[in-house]
Amino acid sequence: MYCPYCGSKIDDDARFCGECGASLEDLKEEKELEETELEDKIAEESDEIEEIEEGIVEEKPKRKPAVKKQYSKSEKKKLGIILVESIVLLCLVVVFVIVGSAYSNPNKIMKKYAQARQEGDWATIYELYDIGDYGFVSKDQFISFMQKKEQSSGTVLNYSIQPSSINNGVSQSMVMTYSTTGGSTGEQEYFTVKREGSNRFLFFQKWSLDGGNIFQDNLYIKYIPGITMKLDGVEIKKDYLTTYGTDKIQAYKIPVVLTGEHTLSLQDKNDFIEKTEQTVSVSGDDMYYVPAVKYTEAAAKKALSTAKNYVKDIYDAAYSKKGVTAVKKYFSNSEEAKKAYDEIVESYKYYNENGYSMRSYSVSVNSAEANTNAEEAGLRVIVYGTVKINYQYRSAFSGSIYPYSGDKSIYQSLVMGYDDGEWKIASFGY
Repeated sequence: MYCPYCGSKIDDDARFCGECGASLEDLKEEKELEETELEDKIAEESDEIEEIEEGIVEEKPKRKPAVKKQYSKSEKKKLGIILVESIVLLCLVVVFVIVGSAYSNPNKIMKKYAQARQEGDWATIYELYDIGDYGFVSKDQFISFMQKKEQSSGTVLNYSIQPSSINNGVSQSMVMTYSTTGGSTGEQEYFTVKREGSNRFLFFQKWSLDGGNIFQDNLYIKYIPGITMKLDGVEIKKDYLTTYGTDKIQAYKIPVVLTGEHTLSLQDKNDFIEKTEQTVSVSGDDMYYVPAVKYTEAAAKKALSTAKNYVKDIYDAAYSKKGVTAVKKYFSNSEEAKKAYDEIVESYKYYNENGYSMRSYSVSVNSAEANTNAEEAGLRVIVYGTVKINYQYRSAFSGSIYPYSGDKSIYQSLVMGYDDGEWKIASFGY
């Protein structure tokens, strides 16, 4: 250590400085006092640290009480709307799944069909078939037709449904065995349930009944000019008019019709026919039906006089070779006009061949008769007449000319149709 007075180095336990003689006792006491104070201070600080540490360990933090949020009226209203919308959305999802999957496999389709048959619910059954609205198989027509059919067969009571062949993923054959209120037991109906190309609501497979067991394609009904026809109360418009068979007979074509008996009614606004209803039985595709027509006596009388005039003019035109254009106006179609004209020309051509030449002719129509009950598309009229022919023959050997005359009988069988207010020839034969 060093003397605080002169700075000389001295021993630690010296009581006086050897250089200046200063006493070091007071200095030693001060030092001890400072050390004691320092120790006390350190101890004091140590105690404070311990107290702080103990306080940290022992004292648990106090949780502030939760404050309940208060919502305004507008916020409460919004929350209520969101809740309601969520519930509605959930319900819609459930309904979407139920409705969307209702047609998702053949068994569901057949179960719907059988239940609807029990309840006589033909509106539901109509929806199970994949058909368009063709006018004659509209929903209303389908319901009306099937209800009448059910009256005779009875309502389904008990039933069982079984697959009759393997499901190939595209179609499934099913058979339904059932009893009816009409007393029938063990009745069976066979169905083909087919998968449609498009899904129901985009996500669900859609299956439907094939209509082959109750629908038939292409019913042809012979066209009768001037007569209005109704099939089961639905008027057959000229939009359905086409031709049938190799002879290209004019006929109405009904694209889809229900299997069974239908009512065909005929009438005209000019009272040329007797109003009638007749039954058309449909059992297959591409059937052809010729309505039975009964003309009134007044209509037959008019048709007879018209037919006699037409036949005379047609024969005159053919014998004088005026051409088919001269006679088209008497026919309901140009094909029949050409055929009739050519047949008459062919019938007398030998008078101008092999040395013969026709010099003159005259046509007379003597009488005509009609069958008002003819079962064909028009009024059958038979026209009788004569063609008197003057001709000559030149001999190939002598060159001499020999005059001749003869009669050619006319027996012409016509079918007359009333078209747009006047009689026309629908068919011209012998």
